[in-house]
Amino acid sequence: RALFSCSAARRLRQDPGMTSRPPCLRRGAAVLAALLPLLAPRTAGAGDGALFVVTDPERDDHGDGHLTYPVRSRNDMLPGHLDLVSFAARREGDGTMFEVTFARPVVRTEKVPLDGGGTLMTDVMRLGFYTFNVDVYIDVDRVPGSGNTETLPGRNAEVDPSGAWEKAICLTPLPGPAETLLRRSLTQRVRKENAGGPARPRDSRDAEKAEIRDEVTRMLAESVFFPSRVEVHGRRVRFFVPDHFLGGPPSADWGYVVAVSGADVAGRYDIGKLAGLKREDGDEPLFIMRAGAGRSSDAFGGADEDDRKPCPLVDVLVPPGTTQAKVLGNFDPREGRRVRLPAVVPSALGRGAAK
Repeated sequence: RALFSCSAARRLRQDPGMTSRPPCLRRGAAVLAALLPLLAPRTAGAGDGALFVVTDPERDDHGDGHLTYPVRSRNDMLPGHLDLVSFAARREGDGTMFEVTFARPVVRTEKVPLDGGGTLMTDVMRLGFYTFNVDVYIDVDRVPGSGNTETLPGRNAEVDPSGAWEKAICLTPLPGPAETLLRRSLTQRVRKENAGGPARPRDSRDAEKAEIRDEVTRMLAESVFFPSRVEVHGRRVRFFVPDHFLGGPPSADWGYVVAVSGADVAGRYDIGKLAGLKREDGDEPLFIMRAGAGRSSDAFGGADEDDRKPCPLVDVLVPPGTTQAKVLGNFDPREGRRVRLPAVVPSALGRGAAK
């Protein structure tokens, strides 16, 4: 299923605020509202003011067990670099500092050319890292099936309906461009949904486009957050999420889907694309490094050769009773069945659900 598909819209709730809008916009916004409004982990002692800390086994940064790291001459993406070992949340001011810890120190950005025009990596990627993305999908209401199940473009996976999400956080080296590309992709998707019908004056078409663009912008602001306040310290990366996005402090009773992927930033940084001068076929994958059957410098290897869109997730948190290999290996490209990601509830782990 494609992100923001009509079939998904029928399964999930609609934005009640859309009832008074024009029919063409109601239809597009309803599609958006449907999808926009982690071996088992355990909770460590939530000291240092932590709201919760969830740990993950080391040396499991191989997806379904077969994924292999790309071959890169700079050795900036080796086993352990994307190996998530803990996920935590701590209060800070008017928001929350989430923290992910990896098995190896984070590879920092350097003053190296990014393109033929002399643009340096440090000029573009100013957050201090460039090799990974971390997605966090949060099930706030804990009502099965009441939220969104689609993941961000390029993940080629979905969230289990039991942990359907209301809020998503995407930690990526290029938060601004990623948000721009996502907004443009979603806007084009809704315009396609509204295509057809009798010919109309250009003024009418332009007004509809503006309404759709504004509605997409509003709903993205409410549902997906791209952190720009980021701190990198050795193996740890901290990223700030304000209360106005989450609606208050995050709870250990919420469900969290946490997924790590490789970032293909240097290979996909394209001024023309970011400026909207180039059109993409399908959803823009938001700088995610893809996976394939064979290894290369810009893709993970070990994927099923029969899968045209393999899941490129490297490490995920999974709840007790299953393993990462089982979760990421449970798909069937012939049937169109994708990987389904379960949510982890930190407070449940703390009550002894996993030891």
